[in-house]
Amino acid sequence: MNVDRQTIVIANTLVQRSDEKVLLLTRALDDHFRPGEYDFPGGKVEAQEDAQVGAARELSEEAGIAVDAAKFALIHAAAAFDPGQSINRVFLTFWTRAEMPEVELSHEHNDYAWRDVPQALQMLRVDEETDIQVARANHDIRIAPAHLVTKTIIRNSAGKLLIIRRSASAPRRALEWDLAGGYVEPGEQFTVAAAREVKEEAGLDLDPSSLRLSYAFSADDGDDHTVCWLFYIGDVAADSDQTVSLSYEHDSYRWVSPEAALNAINYDVHHEALAYLAEHALI
Repeated sequence: MNVDRQTIVIANTLVQRSDEKVLLLTRALDDHFRPGEYDFPGGKVEAQEDAQVGAARELSEEAGIAVDAAKFALIHAAAAFDPGQSINRVFLTFWTRAEMPEVELSHEHNDYAWRDVPQALQMLRVDEETDIQVARANHDIRIAPAHLVTKTIIRNSAGKLLIIRRSASAPRRALEWDLAGGYVEPGEQFTVAAAREVKEEAGLDLDPSSLRLSYAFSADDGDDHTVCWLFYIGDVAADSDQTVSLSYEHDSYRWVSPEAALNAINYDVHHEALAYLAEHALI
């Protein structure tokens, strides 16, 4: 049974200036969380706030550096569930450029430093809650915009999930069951992209601000690129008169239980996302 779980989205940013060094902030000694430690600028994304906008806001608040949200490129994404607090955390790491900015610290930090990327990664604490823990441990993170894919788990008032089947003419994974979604276009906000893909593939109108980022995953595509998958949950209102209208890319749909969706969808990344969300009662 689905129960209420709090999901916190945390957006951190690697700010790289013209000499290729990145910004590290030192947390204030009286900070209740990891006092005196180095960190990248970042923090919690607010409810109904798109992730890029949240990252830009946090950079401005913590370091006094103003950069257009459209210039924040996602380079890594991950999720981790805290069973002790029953909190789901989604970690997003962005990258942006700022020529030679002046830093104005907030009360949350008492110092800052510009360091080469390998040195910066070595200065950060590695723990199970960080979004780039593997990259930090290996001292290797690809600072280049990732290929971004959104997938939306559409849920109706009965708690059933929408799955759609790829058509026989699909160039990849023909006749496989799938979730609505696709690539984020350049300069497009993530929630806007997710809502657009739902409209294009399933004919349903979802308010981008109502979509909840609940799982994220990064992997190498084998061609020297990072791919980030962002999984949103979107609810169709009980009084909605909307009906599913498939695009030419799909030939069938079903409303099924989370368990049935997990059994029907075999593509590894999508299956892992559904398994994670089901395990932690998020769907």
